[in-house]
Order: sequence, then C-alpha cells, then structure tokens
Amino acid sequence: MTFEKPYDSRPFQPAVRPCFWRHFQPRELYPIGYAGEFGVRTLITADQQEDGWHICFMQDWNSPGASITNTIERLASVIYREACATAEQSAPASGFSGWLAHRMAWRAPATVPDPWRFHFYQHTPPNPRGVRETIERVTLRFEGGKYRKPGWSRYPVIPKVIQSARLECAVENPPLGRQVALLP
Repeated sequence: MTFEKPYDSRPFQPAVRPCFWRHFQPRELYPIGYAGEFGVRTLITADQQEDGWHICFMQDWNSPGASITNTIERLASVIYREACATAEQSAPASGFSGWLAHRMAWRAPATVPDPWRFHFYQHTPPNPRGVRETIERVTLRFEGGKYRKPGWSRYPVIPKVIQSARLECAVENPPLGRQVALLP
C-alpha cells in the first residue's frame, strides 16, 4: 500500500482521542505454533476519520514482551480480526417476522470492513536512556487475511494528542487483557 502524502495532519486532532491500554496475549498474536510467554502491552490511540480508522500503538518501555516494531503486522491483524468480529455481531437480523422469525433466525451477511481503511502508526515515547520521541506511519499490505510487509515513514511533527495520550492514560499498572471494540 502506498499513500501520496507522507504527512497527513488530519488524524489525532484534539477533538477525538479514545486511548486505552491493551495487553495483547501471546495467543492473539501467534494463533498457531509457539506463542511465547509475554505478548505485547501497548497504549492504543484510535481516531475515526473519513478515510477510515487511524490506530496508533505506543511502545511501552516497561512491557516484558516484544516491541511494537517486531509485532506491528500481528498487532494490526488482531485489530482487523476484532473489527470483522464486531461487524459480524452488529449485522442486521433477517427480514422474517412473527412466528417464523424464531425458526428462521439467521443474520444477514456482515459487511466485512475494508482492510485498506485501517491506517497504523507507531509511537515511540522518549525514555531515560536517551531514545528520542518519534511517530511513524506504518504502511502494510493486506494479503491472505493478514497485514504483512511493513514500511515506516517518520512524521516530522508528533501530534499533541499522541504526545499527551501517554500522560492522560498513564497508570502504574495498565489493565491486562482489556478488550475494546473499535467499530460501532
């Protein structure tokens, strides 16, 4: 996937910024085969725009698991799978009514979310060891039901919403295993 503008200032404006801590369990990231022990803990900031969902994963320096950089494809794929599950749950019921409704209870096929309408970012906050704060747009290809082949483009400006999210949502011990649906 390519995008024409390397820097898009529309996402993550101060008006909208749901942010929450999320611990991705190892089996969520690696459904098949060896999954490891720790998973990934990250602060997620999500913003819905006309062109889709903009989702930023912040590196948690205290997380014992893998880094965002090493798992970005898997994190993005989990978010997409959850969006598909949410869309399926909210699919309209069949058009049957009356006494037939309970016998013919089925749901209309869900509209599968377009994977190209999910835009991912990686936020690396500063740390005491001297790592500078950055935000990068991560372009991913969607193949075989998964995101693959990441490419990073550093933004020249870190949106204030992203900078402040780590302070506004900061907690000593973020809740582990918190599940949050991104799509209404």
